Amino acid sequence: MNHDSNDKKTSSELLMEVALEKIETLFKDQFGEGHVRVFVNNDHLEIIPINSNKFTRFISKSFYDTYGHVLSRETIKDVSQILQAKAEFGGTKYDLFLKVAKYNDDLYYDLTNDKHQSIRIFKNKEKGIAEWEILDKTPVPLFRRYNQIPQVLPVVANDLDTYQEHVYEHSQDKNKKDALDIFLDNLTNIKNKESKLLVKISLISYFVPDIPHIVMLVHGSKGSAKSTFQYMIKSIVEPAKPSLLTLHNNSGEFIQQLSHYYLPAYDNLKYNPKWLSDEVCKAVTGVGQTKRALYTNDEDKIYEYKHCFIFNGINVAFSEPDVLDRSIIIKLEEIDNKNRKTEEDILNEFNNLKPWILKVIFDTLAKAMTINYDVKYRLKRKGILPRMSDYAVWCEAVSQSLGNKEGQFLDIYYENLNLQLEEIIESSVVAKVLIEFMEGKAEWNGSATELHSTLTSALSDKDERLARSKSWPNSSNSLSRKINELSSTLKNRGIEISHGYDNKTKSRVIRITNTEKIPSLSSYRSSDRESGKTITEMNVFNFTNSENIEIERKSELRHRGPNSDNKIPDVHDNDDKNINRVINIYQIADRIHEHSDIWKCKRCDHRGDKWDLLSHYPNCRNNNN
Repeated sequence: MNHDSNDKKTSSELLMEVALEKIETLFKDQFGEGHVRVFVNNDHLEIIPINSNKFTRFISKSFYDTYGHVLSRETIKDVSQILQAKAEFGGTKYDLFLKVAKYNDDLYYDLTNDKHQSIRIFKNKEKGIAEWEILDKTPVPLFRRYNQIPQVLPVVANDLDTYQEHVYEHSQDKNKKDALDIFLDNLTNIKNKESKLLVKISLISYFVPDIPHIVMLVHGSKGSAKSTFQYMIKSIVEPAKPSLLTLHNNSGEFIQQLSHYYLPAYDNLKYNPKWLSDEVCKAVTGVGQTKRALYTNDEDKIYEYKHCFIFNGINVAFSEPDVLDRSIIIKLEEIDNKNRKTEEDILNEFNNLKPWILKVIFDTLAKAMTINYDVKYRLKRKGILPRMSDYAVWCEAVSQSLGNKEGQFLDIYYENLNLQLEEIIESSVVAKVLIEFMEGKAEWNGSATELHSTLTSALSDKDERLARSKSWPNSSNSLSRKINELSSTLKNRGIEISHGYDNKTKSRVIRITNTEKIPSLSSYRSSDRESGKTITEMNVFNFTNSENIEIERKSELRHRGPNSDNKIPDVHDNDDKNINRVINIYQIADRIHEHSDIWKCKRCDHRGDKWDLLSHYPNCRNNNN
């Protein structure tokens, strides 16, 4: 650069020239914050926020390397503000992500290494297959970085024998297992084979961007290597410093941590702040947050994310239904002294495996990408999507890509959800008291005040101290709120809660119905699994007696919504015609979630909710066949 020609230029003008020479792309992110993608050391590109100390250091060094002298802080600030304004009001918008991203239907994974390389998983239209490759540069800016450290490069070879010889040269196990199987079998303490498959599939799904992911709740006694397991899962997905986090009783700090980590891993959780379950649910589903940017102005800093989580503890970290409904529970067994390894040996083996683990993950995702749409269509058509539907679709596609039978993942996932129901009940005094109170009763009706008095009295007879403790609601309002939170859990245990209005007393009433005699999907699952059936093949809810039909029809009428007089109708129609209508339709969905209550006509392909089917059946075109 000719210094003589620049004698009449101000320091700000010279600095702007140096900055623009280094900048490849000037843009704003989805929150309006200005960024630059700049050439660093002439060998790679980096994305840097303009309003950051790193950008200040970058342009200071660039100017010093060019002119050999230091600029004032005020000059750097002026230039940075101009670049921020250019990005905000004239720059192209690019969404930035942590670790995983989607662009033009391709999936990207940030290797966070010094060369800023990434993995691209894409459909090769010419070959008719999906593949993955290592990129030195993404087509557009995609990733932001905070505390991530470099990921190892995945192996690109396709030689399983070489892999086994390299990784387990002295292994006596001659089975052709992939690297994730060896990791789960040899380096973790998960004894249950269904839980191993659930972890394997969920771990692969963590590399899929922009969908809600399940929360992994790891628990086990002392000596079960929970922290080591958590560290290795975290290292596969998002190596970072620190690797494991400690939870503090500060929601603002929690939100700040979420903005810096794609997979926050919280170690040894012993207590839950009241706000934690809500914040975790928001972060899983993608609800945004705002925080004041500076105390000197009124501007907000916006946080928005869809994150994965791992929590570990001796006990399951959460008991709140809303979190457990978005979680899987994984138990680690205590290590036998005969089989105990040092942490150094475990991590050495793990680090040898990791390049191959990543290869398995990207190979599997490429296969899953090609069948994901078809899997989604089939599951929607069969009406068996759970609440975490995007997660379930991808995991089912991953499961089939690994060679598992159709529906095998969903079967295991629903089994794990049943564990969560038991966990909720076990940790809730209200749930246990109410279930015990309804034993032997078909129905209870009364006001919220009467219910609180009745249940408190029943609890006091057994444990007066507990009835006076903070664990028990001290008013009818708090009891009602707690029961409403537990309603879906109680329903799956045969206790249905409905609300109505008594015209005589001019007051609201609660009706609790014991539907324990009605068969549920879980009552079929054991025999069906033994016969080799998966959830997609089960035909359940074929009632055989009028008593069950009567109970079920009452239950369904309550869930159709209030009538004009706000009363819950009674049903007395048990004639043979209605029995015939019910037993000639069947449910094809799990009852864990109300919205998956899909039924099918036995005589044709008509599907819908039960009341649609009850109306359809008498007029079915095949009724006389």
